[in-house]
Amino acid sequence: FGQLGISQNVDVHVPTQVVALAREQVLQVRCGWRHTVCSTHDGAVYSWGRGANGQLGHNDTSEQFVPKRITALDAIRERGAHAIRI
Repeated sequence: FGQLGISQNVDVHVPTQVVALAREQVLQVRCGWRHTVCSTHDGAVYSWGRGANGQLGHNDTSEQFVPKRITALDAIRERGAHAIRI
C-alpha cells in the first residue's frame, strides 16, 4: 500500500532511505496499519500509504507511494497553532 514511502509497493527487509524526505529534518514518525505520518522541524506534516478511507488527510481516497505534504495543516500552522500532534 506504499506505507514505506519509497515509491514502490514492495516488501523491503533492510533499512531504506525515504528519498522524498532527504532534505527534511524529520522529528516524529507514526505508523498506522497501512499508512505513515511524519512531522518535520519546520512544522510540515507528511503522510503516505493507503488512503482508502481518507486517513492520509489529502481530501481524497487514493494511495500515496511517496510522502505528500498535508497542505490543509499549513493554514493552521500559519495562524499560529503550532501544537499539532501526530
